[in-house]
Amino acid sequence: MIIVLLGWLYVIGMVAITAPSAWLGIAIFLFGGIGPVLLVLYIAGSRARRTRALRPDDAE
Repeated sequence: MIIVLLGWLYVIGMVAITAPSAWLGIAIFLFGGIGPVLLVLYIAGSRARRTRALRPDDAE
């Protein structure tokens, strides 16, 4: 899954480079690249967070 996300960031980065202005390029990269990648990582990690919260703590 990580390779797909890196590929997505690469493609969106190339699209952002071709934007007519720097501000538009930054906005495209943030909202079209970083935002969706963070959302996918958050959703993918929800099962791990849930099981970590339900697991009893180790007695130390």
